[in-house]
Amino acid sequence: MTYWIWGVEKGSVYIGTNKSGERIEVSTKTEKFTPIYNLSVTTYRKGGKKETVSIKKPFTLWFDKAGHFVALPFQQMLASGVKLVGEADPTKVVEGKKKEKKTGESNMSMDDKSESSGVDLDGMAASPAATPGGKKKRGKKA
Repeated sequence: MTYWIWGVEKGSVYIGTNKSGERIEVSTKTEKFTPIYNLSVTTYRKGGKKETVSIKKPFTLWFDKAGHFVALPFQQMLASGVKLVGEADPTKVVEGKKKEKKTGESNMSMDDKSESSGVDLDGMAASPAATPGGKKKRGKKA
């Protein structure tokens, strides 16, 4: 069984075909002590066109502070990064945001910078869905 999982499947977590015959294969990999999720998605379109997309993102983008999985950011990442998924679910596609230089950022405290970036100081994604009642909680300064 171990040989089959490591040698044959090689981290494969999903293989599927849509109604028009296009196929998608998803495999994942994580490295010990590294909080990065490595996702490889290979699509096979009609006519034999094969496309592989590799996505590397931190787990904190999809899990809240309590450790619960938040599906929407994961779905948006897949729909935005993989054309076949984006075509199947266009409501989840998020256009890339251009990096803009913020004026006055050098005068901001670390708390203000983390609030504006959407990331708490401990590296967890700050989303309204991450806390009960949809409100951000803020720790007291020591």
